[in-house]
Amino acid sequence: MSREPRSAIIHSPALLSGSIRVTEHAHSRGRRLFSGTRLKLLLFPLLHWLVKHTSVTIALVPMRVLTGVMRPLYYWRSNPLRRSCEDVCSIARRAGHRHDPAQVYRQFLRNAVGVLENYFLLYRHGIERVSMRIQLQEEDARMIRELAQQHGSVILAVPHNIASALSGLRLNQSFPLLAVARNSPTIARTRVTLDFFERMQVPVLMVRDGNPFELSRQLFRAAGEGHVIA
Repeated sequence: MSREPRSAIIHSPALLSGSIRVTEHAHSRGRRLFSGTRLKLLLFPLLHWLVKHTSVTIALVPMRVLTGVMRPLYYWRSNPLRRSCEDVCSIARRAGHRHDPAQVYRQFLRNAVGVLENYFLLYRHGIERVSMRIQLQEEDARMIRELAQQHGSVILAVPHNIASALSGLRLNQSFPLLAVARNSPTIARTRVTLDFFERMQVPVLMVRDGNPFELSRQLFRAAGEGHVIA
């Protein structure tokens, strides 16, 4: 028997529109028992609670356990993360760059722990403590500012992951930024995501199930106000 859709209106100062309606459907929690969606559904709220209420050592335990399990799984040839790393290296090789997929895989796992540590610092010490850990060359920031001044706005294409979301904190300190994201399919995860954007003081436009005309209007308005859109 399928579960009835459940909706909630979430208000947040981080939202460009001030509020968003999130609707959970029967498949919002993942179609398979061990799907990535179901893993994130369980893991993200737990990590969020640990970051808010425990020490960094305790908060990192679930991620360290997960990455510890993932390391030997590299040798499972059907591992989706391994295949993604191999694909990335294959693309880089066409451009003349050589990388070891196993090394990229291990670095990805180390980065996952580092990102969670940065979120802990954000909660406990604020944006200035985290900002110094995010690298943005001044010449790159200046180039984006000049392009925005010349053309009215700039659109940045960035990876859709929690690490790139955190980099928005540093970008927003260099020029007015609007993050555009496809919000999580569940109410709980959307609340967690918005909490992070509030603490980063980065405005965000969430687009899942949104009205295309209203979303376009908000995007054009932000571009007209000189925002860099990521």
